[in-house]
Amino acid sequence: MSGHSNPQSPEEDARIAQQALAQGDLVHAVHHIGCALSVRPLHPEWLGFLDHVLRRVPDPLSLAEVDEEGETSFVTAATRAYAFSVKGQWVDALHMVAQVVGSRPDVAYLGWAERWLTYPNVLASIPFDDLMGAFAIRLVRDLPRLESPTDPVGENLRAAERIFAHVRSVHPGRGFSWYASSSIARKLGKFPEAVDLSRQGAVVEPSFMTAIGHANALRESGRIEEAIAAMHEARRHDPDDVTTWLDVGDMRMEQERWAEAAQAYAEVVTKEPNHPFGAAYLHYTRFKATGNPAEREALLAFRDRRADEPRVIGLAREVQPLEPFVTFMPFPGDATAKAIADLIGHIKEKGNEMAGGKMNMNVTHPESPSVLLTCRLATAALDPPMTVEVKYEKIQSPDPRVPKGQVDFVAWVYDAQNVARANVPPPDPKLAGAIADIATRAYDLEAFTAHARGLAGQLQPGWIPHLVGAMVHPPPPPDATWEPFTWVQKVQFAAALTIAQIGSGWDGSPRRGALTSLALGPVDWICNAAIFAIAQVAKTDPAARRELDQLFPYLERSIPKGAYTAYEYPLACAWLLLPGLDPQTRARVESRKQACAEGRGSDQEEEGGFDLEAEKQKAQAAQQQVAAGHGGDPDPVVFPGSPVARLSDYVWILKQMQRGDMGGALGRYGLDMMAYAGVATQWGQRVAADPVLNAKFTQMMSQG
Repeated sequence: MSGHSNPQSPEEDARIAQQALAQGDLVHAVHHIGCALSVRPLHPEWLGFLDHVLRRVPDPLSLAEVDEEGETSFVTAATRAYAFSVKGQWVDALHMVAQVVGSRPDVAYLGWAERWLTYPNVLASIPFDDLMGAFAIRLVRDLPRLESPTDPVGENLRAAERIFAHVRSVHPGRGFSWYASSSIARKLGKFPEAVDLSRQGAVVEPSFMTAIGHANALRESGRIEEAIAAMHEARRHDPDDVTTWLDVGDMRMEQERWAEAAQAYAEVVTKEPNHPFGAAYLHYTRFKATGNPAEREALLAFRDRRADEPRVIGLAREVQPLEPFVTFMPFPGDATAKAIADLIGHIKEKGNEMAGGKMNMNVTHPESPSVLLTCRLATAALDPPMTVEVKYEKIQSPDPRVPKGQVDFVAWVYDAQNVARANVPPPDPKLAGAIADIATRAYDLEAFTAHARGLAGQLQPGWIPHLVGAMVHPPPPPDATWEPFTWVQKVQFAAALTIAQIGSGWDGSPRRGALTSLALGPVDWICNAAIFAIAQVAKTDPAARRELDQLFPYLERSIPKGAYTAYEYPLACAWLLLPGLDPQTRARVESRKQACAEGRGSDQEEEGGFDLEAEKQKAQAAQQQVAAGHGGDPDPVVFPGSPVARLSDYVWILKQMQRGDMGGALGRYGLDMMAYAGVATQWGQRVAADPVLNAKFTQMMSQG
């Protein structure tokens, strides 16, 4: 339900309504008198005018039509509620007015419902369940508390108080009428009265609802021990309920009776192991009760698992300050990430009902390939899978799809349709499991570095391509309750930090080649992981620090204006961890970090770029040329003398890898993982740069 903007005074609206009526324009008259009533809903003359106009037509609803395509304003919705009352459709009228009051509790429309329910036989004629379901439940749920004596919400709350008193007089034996009265009394701050009303409800109709109502009234009256006893009583009606245990835990937390609070939260987790925040409260209260660091670690690990739950984040903040990329992993800033996160949430609710669906998104610029990677990982259980297609309006400059400097390999390449695909094969399953083991732990940069050091000590440089593979082919989380965006980033950081500690020395080392190639490669979250991994090495390695002092300013200069760049915020955060920054650099980077945190990064500055449509036209022309047989050799030799010389050689390797035959794919050409990384980079860059070759590649990949 949308708001309503009206430049006229209510008196002016009433005058316009009179004029419209005189001219026979009833729709216009109803609209303007509705606008006047939105300011003073109980004005007797204006209400009489609305009633008079609505009764002049056979169907009053025709004068207050809803907008089927756009949002209906609350003024139209309220007028429509009144039209239902004119027709004697009381349930519809009450349902609609409750919706309006829920949207605009500061406008005293509930006075209309109060008047309707006092008409002879109206309340008695409405089935109690219809009255409660369509009307009362909404008021109990949606009306806010009175914040001050002059709070405009007070008019609706007091009207609700009188309405439910009337309902109690007609339905004295129905517990919900007492429960609703008690709830409204609590919102009005009338706590002793709320306790009395709720107690009577529990007597006339003992149930879980009335018992909970009494417990809540006692709690808000400050009678905590009685409230806890009432919570236990409520469970006699529903032994499997967890909300009462949550409430008991909350009350004991407020009293700082940590051990008793932990006992209550333990009941929640026992009854509902996948509760979205129960385990967080359990670990927090156990930590407060015992000081056991394992409970603190468990809370922080659960924070990463349920990074989408604000209550979990709030608890974790109390035991560890939130420093982005250092003590917690922020949600990605890509515009597509939020949309994908919402999609994943719907899938969790709907399950396989969404299988085979398709989501189309239009965004201004290319964003991180890891966003769609995360989507595929999180929706892998769907059969058939969902597809997500992202279209870009333009390409920023520098082009985020290509390396920013000299690299040994690229982990992502883009095809002619601007779809990114992994350019390295999946990792060895055992190594992927070891990275996943690190990722299941609570994220902390120093702790992750220590865990990665332990793994790196067991690996030779030949394992580095597998670690790169884990960054673009991440292992799945332990189960579907894990927040996928945090999980993928943690896997990527764990892999990069492990690469950073394989072997010794920096200049000319495999770890240096891999990490700088990742940092300088196509823009993605894996750049973020590499940036932090290099920063960790640079803290103690002078050679790495010398390179970083050149690399980080270069990366900063490569951030385009007018478009979101995934590594901008992480770069600033990592840079500021380094000792010995000169004051000018520190001030500049601190300013960038603050701007990014406040949503004022380089994407808010004036942009540059090139025409994506022109690039698309080139690709389409190349595809047409190849399809017509005018593209030359359909299987050209691109790298003479190389083991993977022809296009068909490269395509064969990719198809074998897609089938899971990594050993056969590489063995046929005498390649190991390290050699393949160089081959894949050469081919990926050449295919991306040559529209005709790209068209041939796309055609060959689509063939059986």
